[in-house]
Amino acid sequence: KTEDLLKAKPEEVLIIVAEEEGRGIKPFLELSYRRHPDFDLEKDDVVIISIDPSLGTTRLIANAVDQTFLQGVKVIGGRDALVQTGAYACQEELKFMYNLTKPRFFLPANGEVRQIVTHGWLLCQSGLNPKQVIILENGNLLDFNLSSPEKYSFSGQIPNIAVSSSKEQGVITEESLKERFSLAEDGLLNVYLSVDFQERAILAGPELEIFASPLKEDPRWGKTKDLIKQEVHRSVKFCFERNQSVSEKLISRVIKESLLRIVRKISGMSQPVISVIVQAIN
Repeated sequence: KTEDLLKAKPEEVLIIVAEEEGRGIKPFLELSYRRHPDFDLEKDDVVIISIDPSLGTTRLIANAVDQTFLQGVKVIGGRDALVQTGAYACQEELKFMYNLTKPRFFLPANGEVRQIVTHGWLLCQSGLNPKQVIILENGNLLDFNLSSPEKYSFSGQIPNIAVSSSKEQGVITEESLKERFSLAEDGLLNVYLSVDFQERAILAGPELEIFASPLKEDPRWGKTKDLIKQEVHRSVKFCFERNQSVSEKLISRVIKESLLRIVRKISGMSQPVISVIVQAIN
């Protein structure tokens, strides 16, 4: 508890701060600029930065480090400090999580095929029955019955879709230059969703992924994220209500145009880069 920290001597206190997926950028910025809701840094404190900065955040972290030095705080970090951790778990950490959670079934889903198979094999070494390890390929549809999970089956394959085109790869146009400037200044917002075209509704998602954007550092990001998701649902509903023939391309275009208006209004960005990926389920 925060109040317990106030009773301890400074040299007896170790505080670990983190964000989703271990990024830790937001809490570090809050500490550096004295905006953290629970505590502040003090003179002679030591901060160890063990995160591996993601694309586009190097300048943010450098400015934050400058702020901590101005407060008389010692900062240990960077590649030469040998304190940075990887973004993924090591083998012993994976085994630890398996022994902690004791799953009935395991579906490794992050990485290439050799990494997925190795991950499953690692858990088999820890005691999991190989029949309880499910290896999927991209696009596999898995039917899983909670009442009889051992009777799972593969029911089909979702066709691959192109999420980007290399038709004009290497050709620099005025439009592509504008987009690259926007990427450098405002980052990228990806929106993913699966749409059931028979039921004419969203089946899964929307999921948001944001890179190197000041949006995520905005204290209003939580509310903005909810607003974006609501707008995606509204846009899909609009497409099906107003059109008999609806395609992934139409849904993607309507969502993108709608989100551009919202993000511009909230953030003041002139030309935010938004990518909308629609997976069709028939």
